[in-house]
Amino acid sequence: MDILWKLADGVTNVNRRIFRASAWLIYPLIFVIMYEVAMRYVVGRPTNWVYDMTWILFGAFSFLGGAFTLAEKGHVKADIVLTLLPKKVAAVITTLSYLIFFFPLMCFMVYACSRYFMNSYGMGEISPYTSWGPLLWPSKLILLISMTMLLLQGVVEFLKTLRVLFKADGGGK
Repeated sequence: MDILWKLADGVTNVNRRIFRASAWLIYPLIFVIMYEVAMRYVVGRPTNWVYDMTWILFGAFSFLGGAFTLAEKGHVKADIVLTLLPKKVAAVITTLSYLIFFFPLMCFMVYACSRYFMNSYGMGEISPYTSWGPLLWPSKLILLISMTMLLLQGVVEFLKTLRVLFKADGGGK
């Protein structure tokens, strides 16, 4: 059982590192937006690449932090009812929620993102939105990695819920 919890901690630690690394993407995102504003309003020559670059940077910034946000219980949820219930009852509801909603959705997302990435990579898809036309498969790979790590972190959180559910202490609040 110790190996399972070491693996779980490993997943969370990888997600923490991904989160910390992706947080730095805010700085190039700010720079790119400031550059566009200066070029557009000061120089009078808007760029043709900033739209795609902001989309790429913001997408990576947003998605790569999702798994660690789950580990930190930072996603929006309506848990006011769960906090009023005994721990074991809340654990049953959470377990069912993972089984009914989270895992089917995340398995579909990983599958869909893998197809999305493979199709984009295979055809050398480029962005149709600007004349810069960057390759899109790197962004789709980041999306696939993000969804995979979110699924793995969900497994970790599910195991934590099962630990609460099967703990022998009687399940008080």
